[in-house]
Amino acid sequence: MRITKKKQLFISNYFLDNPVLEEVNEFRDLGITTDQHLRWNLPIDKVVAKANRMLGLIKRSCRDFEDRNTLRTLYCALVRSDLEYCSVIWSPYTKKGIEKLEKVQKRATKFILRTDDCYADRLKKLNLLSLEKRRLLADLTFLYKALHGIIDIDVKPYVDCYKETDRFSFRHKDKLMFLNILFLIELWQH
Repeated sequence: MRITKKKQLFISNYFLDNPVLEEVNEFRDLGITTDQHLRWNLPIDKVVAKANRMLGLIKRSCRDFEDRNTLRTLYCALVRSDLEYCSVIWSPYTKKGIEKLEKVQKRATKFILRTDDCYADRLKKLNLLSLEKRRLLADLTFLYKALHGIIDIDVKPYVDCYKETDRFSFRHKDKLMFLNILFLIELWQH
């Protein structure tokens, strides 16, 4: 697979111990599908389809269940886990991708509570965060682990930490900047 933004590809054969390597347009590794343009539309569609199938199974199998905690546990274990698997890698950044994922949880909360309340109220009643906030939390957790050496990834070339006095400085635009740790704490609490 060639990963490039160029429209006119340089065609050549690649060899590994003599045989020619087969060219593919996408590959799957650890359950994540990557295409040659590094777009995440296909993986998001596959994740949503799998989650919808599992949610449909829960709806058909547990139609008569009255216990909200049981339904919530089933949703979190069987559906939400699929929606969040490796989200640090493929997390959607477009509104369309975010809404595709969030729509699954909207349907699930409506089924669990059997009500037409607004989505935010249903999340509060079930003590859940939106999937977008959970992905942000997962991203922050990953970054924390990388910065503190818990995960063996060198992120120092990409990250700059500033003091409180520098929080509005926009030096090094190519690097990720922490403007204020208090902002992260405030985000964590909501």
